[in-house]
Amino acid sequence: RVRSSLNDPGRTTNPDGLVCVPQKHLSRLGKSPHMNPREAGGWIRVGANSGALRNFVPRRAVLLWGSHTCREDGKIFELSPLSPAIGAEIQGLDLAKRLPSPVVEALRRALVEHELLIFPRQTLTEEQHIAFATHFGAPEVHPTRKGAEHHPEIFVIETAEGAPTAEWWHTDMTALPAPPLGSILHMQISPDLGGDTEWASQSAAYEGLPPEIKEQIEGLRAVHQAWWDPASQSTHPVVRRHPESGRRGLFVNGIFTQRIVGLTESESQELLEYLYAHSTEERFVLRHAWQPGDVAFWDNRSTQHRVHNDFGKERRRIHRVTLMGDVPR
Repeated sequence: RVRSSLNDPGRTTNPDGLVCVPQKHLSRLGKSPHMNPREAGGWIRVGANSGALRNFVPRRAVLLWGSHTCREDGKIFELSPLSPAIGAEIQGLDLAKRLPSPVVEALRRALVEHELLIFPRQTLTEEQHIAFATHFGAPEVHPTRKGAEHHPEIFVIETAEGAPTAEWWHTDMTALPAPPLGSILHMQISPDLGGDTEWASQSAAYEGLPPEIKEQIEGLRAVHQAWWDPASQSTHPVVRRHPESGRRGLFVNGIFTQRIVGLTESESQELLEYLYAHSTEERFVLRHAWQPGDVAFWDNRSTQHRVHNDFGKERRRIHRVTLMGDVPR
């Protein structure tokens, strides 16, 4: 019996009945009286009687779709966790190619679980970068940063043009009523040394809090203010529930969060300073050393990040697409 996995964490088989099948067998499957297959981007969706595939598909079959290959074990891509708290590396996908919807859904599940996905050494045009991003949401234009000439939804950060380095821990644009879902960064030019990015899991940070602190911050809300416009403010819960996983995570950061509602100034400052320090402890953090072409996709709903500004006058250029998010709950 041929069975498949899409690297759905915790599963060894795909419950939807999606299997890798050689192209030469597709017509034979379509004529089978045992099933009613439907082609979906190179995959065949079959009914519960998938055992009938033994009549048509060699045990170690491979199907090609586009320029991708189904591995002999049925997996489209290889997922390798990078740390206990956050991050996974994805190998075996060319993001410049069209991705079938089952692969997109598998990547979405991986993002929610691991909060950061690294795709090494990808070659993407601006159009391909945007096309990949739109699998997961609607791109938004940054309120202050210059976009690419023909694609304003691509946020360009070029140190040769004086772009600042975001070296302080933060979650992106939390002063907005609906902060971004996440961002997909494509490294164009990286320094030979330095310029690493770190991400911190805010769900792991919440889970690592002492019980008395969890009780103290339950139900609290904080004011977030935009550095580019003091009039741009939003109030969000200190502890956010992830809209897809339901997992709880801290949702305060030193760039945008101003104060906790209902506390005195000193009480608010003391609690926020504690949460800032706790949420970026080393046990919750992953550090990535960039290579040109690397793509990083992080979940802005459950992470913070920062860049190491330690590369002097070396050039660093990135293209980033940010996806519209939802109102934190």
